Amino acid sequence: MPSATSYWTVFHPDADTVVECITVVAFMVLVSVLNLYALAKLLNVCRALASTRAFTKPPLEGGCIAPNEEPVVTIQICCYNEESVIEATINAACSVDWPKEKLHVQVLDDSDSKDDTSNIVEAVAASWREKGIHCVRLTRPNRVGYKAGALTAQNDKIRGDFVALFDADHRYDVNFLRRTMPQFFNKDGSEKKEIGLVQVPWAYYNTHTNLLTEYDALMLDISHVIEQQGRSAALHCFGFNGTGGIWRHRAIQEGGGWKWHTVTEDLDLSYRSHLAGYKFVYLRDIPQQLEVPTNILAHKQQKHRWTKGYWQVLRTSLWDIWTSEHSNFWIRFEAFFHMSSATANPVTLIVIILFAIIADRGIMTLPMIFSCIFVLTVVFTSILCTVYGKVAGAKGHYCSPFFF
Repeated sequence: MPSATSYWTVFHPDADTVVECITVVAFMVLVSVLNLYALAKLLNVCRALASTRAFTKPPLEGGCIAPNEEPVVTIQICCYNEESVIEATINAACSVDWPKEKLHVQVLDDSDSKDDTSNIVEAVAASWREKGIHCVRLTRPNRVGYKAGALTAQNDKIRGDFVALFDADHRYDVNFLRRTMPQFFNKDGSEKKEIGLVQVPWAYYNTHTNLLTEYDALMLDISHVIEQQGRSAALHCFGFNGTGGIWRHRAIQEGGGWKWHTVTEDLDLSYRSHLAGYKFVYLRDIPQQLEVPTNILAHKQQKHRWTKGYWQVLRTSLWDIWTSEHSNFWIRFEAFFHMSSATANPVTLIVIILFAIIADRGIMTLPMIFSCIFVLTVVFTSILCTVYGKVAGAKGHYCSPFFF
């Protein structure tokens, strides 16, 4: 007959056993969370591979725009104290292949007196006006709402039905409009009224500055090469990257316009425009160049802003997405894991710590190890597919010893 001592041992374990049990349970729960995020990423890997035939499919051709029938297009460039890059960006915008009388370049300048940005913009814009290009500098009394506020303040200045948006460090090829605008049209020249946004991926003219820029470029390319392509192919819905895209002006208006209750106004407007009935197109083969952060402080500021903005959009928009008639299960699934993706970072750190504790105590089991393999496999598969499938702009290939 079992003694009272054995009963006590079973039902009242010692402190070490309790700690081990809590550690193992916490580890398995958190690894299960990571597996869900890995599953969401794997779905986009499969979608990207299937939609591009393993990145061998020819690029999307789009419809037909008859000669002399090109629509009026406005290019808006947002800037704030960008004296080192703004001149080259304006020159690139004014040099695109498009009829002069149907191209309007607007620099939304929020710069203050700390640098010479405003004078540079005025001078460059004036020189292009002399060449027949409609290029102007637009200002406002204050910086309320920052970028979203600037876009809202100058929304009524947009000419035509389409507006291309670029940041001050974003350079674009001369054939940018010729390649992207046909996506808004059918083969017979009629408009695809349902297309609200055409987005292109990024290339980086400072990829090889240091190991941080190599890492940043690779992580951003996983988003562009895998996730954006997968979402576009399967869902016709993805987050606008804030630069390097052309919007149908009506899609912006019907989506409620630019709002600054979140610092990622681009993601916010994307989902609201999709809920208004618009579809998006992603052209993976024409990356346009911009700059990635070159120091750890700029990197932290950028990632903090994105993380904060994603959670803001999750809080304000997720319910609308889940209850909208324009959303199906997969869009709801993708929206949640997309907007809450930053959760995976602290969870991963905690899992690594718990893994070390469990291994040190000698209580690691094969199921625990196998539970981590799926996550690692998806991560490495995403990296391999990104490096293989990337359509690089100038200096876009990886040369770091860590990344091939």
